[in-house]
Amino acid sequence: MLGPLEKLWRESMVLYLRTGVTVLETAADGLKSVEALIEGRSLPPGIDSDRPLDPTTPEAMAFLAGLQGNILKGHGRDHAMHLLVCFGRPRDEAAHAAAVPRIRAWIGRMTDTRVTSAAAQWQDRARETTLTTLMLSSRGYEFLGEKRPRDGAFREGMQERGRRLGDAPVGAWEPRYQRDAAEIHALVIVAARDPETLDSIKEPIDRELAAAGGSILVDERGRQERDSSPKRRAIEHFGYADGVSQPQFVHDAAPAARHYDQRAPLNLVLEPDRHARGGFGSYLVYRKLEQNVKSFEAAVEKVARELGQEPELVGAMAIGRFKNGTPVATQAGPKPGYDPRRDEDFDYDRDPDGSKCPLHAHVRKVNPRGSLGFLVNILAREQRRRIARRGITYTDEDNGTVGLLFMCFQNDIRDQFEFIQRSWANNPEFSEQGTGLDPIVGQAGGAAGPDDSPNWPTGHGSSGRKRIRFDEHVRLLGGEYFFAPSIAGLHALAGGG
Repeated sequence: MLGPLEKLWRESMVLYLRTGVTVLETAADGLKSVEALIEGRSLPPGIDSDRPLDPTTPEAMAFLAGLQGNILKGHGRDHAMHLLVCFGRPRDEAAHAAAVPRIRAWIGRMTDTRVTSAAAQWQDRARETTLTTLMLSSRGYEFLGEKRPRDGAFREGMQERGRRLGDAPVGAWEPRYQRDAAEIHALVIVAARDPETLDSIKEPIDRELAAAGGSILVDERGRQERDSSPKRRAIEHFGYADGVSQPQFVHDAAPAARHYDQRAPLNLVLEPDRHARGGFGSYLVYRKLEQNVKSFEAAVEKVARELGQEPELVGAMAIGRFKNGTPVATQAGPKPGYDPRRDEDFDYDRDPDGSKCPLHAHVRKVNPRGSLGFLVNILAREQRRRIARRGITYTDEDNGTVGLLFMCFQNDIRDQFEFIQRSWANNPEFSEQGTGLDPIVGQAGGAAGPDDSPNWPTGHGSSGRKRIRFDEHVRLLGGEYFFAPSIAGLHALAGGG
């Protein structure tokens, strides 16, 4: 008979192997809930943090007016400008003290004249206007001499945390990110319907920032790739539908579900803003990811030859979807007329061993949809890990490279984005022993061993397996962690507290 300590150890190991959750992390989750209750950090009356938002109520619109746009719902525009900002390089303490009021004034002007609230975004259903958001890094708060948001990963920053995620060392990043990473204080995102509008907006932002003593370190331009279908679906550069199966924070955006509910509580992404009582913001992970399309397609062809299967199926087994978005778990080929709003209500109950959608497939690795079996409340645990993805594709005309400006909002960087990356995508033993790395974003943190390679079904629905190497085809070029303050929080920072 097992003793209590041995029983606890075995149960914790089962929990870790199936979900990547340690007993200590489970306890930490409980402590966070207690902390929130003690501090009285809650949403305003009429707004339930455990449910999606009903935007038709006056309370909801008042709440959205205090929240920055692009958090609860993506901006949906095909062109975006991401300006990574430095507040200045003061030579001494006196110069720094003189610089802070100028930067505060710049934040105030940006907030008053450019920053888009979630309410304004909601009212602009046709997406006719530009959308602008302003976020600060941990170093940005330090520059202003302000208390930083509580998230420990945010405070450390992406450079430091990258060691835990198997990220490429900073020395392998794009040169401008290597040079300026320590001086990234803020991120300005401007989204518009055309690139000319972005150019016209950058000039006054650059001028006003320079007058305040700051500068633009990096200007990234996103342009959303779309397929040739009548619906013009958003795709990433490997050619697969992107932005599918997002958490839905607003009632009217959430269709009824029988198998997998996309609806999400507000507290999945919102965090109380400590600079504005009653205000809420969100943590953003920003990563520039270069995609090597030629090497990806060559790898797909290689696996297809070894399995004796069509490349179309092998690509779908790597991603977990066919190019038009059809889940490989539910179909043997692309479904004509596939509609995410109608066809995303699925789970893996009919494919528990991954004979159709492999256990290593990207979309299954990062969102298991309750397929981890017997653990109590496993679906609820998994769904607390979800992130709100807001990325956009990019094309660098100067050097011919392409990729994704990956962005995601969450309430807790460690327990959401980092957990998904570290414990699921990078873990060759998730969700079962011998599964292999996520073939799209999995990082071995060095040379991958033979046991890290994906274990492929030998055909759609086949019980046979063959382990075949699938090298990394996505490369991190730089990035940072940010916090998007509430509108009132931005005003507080502008006013000095």
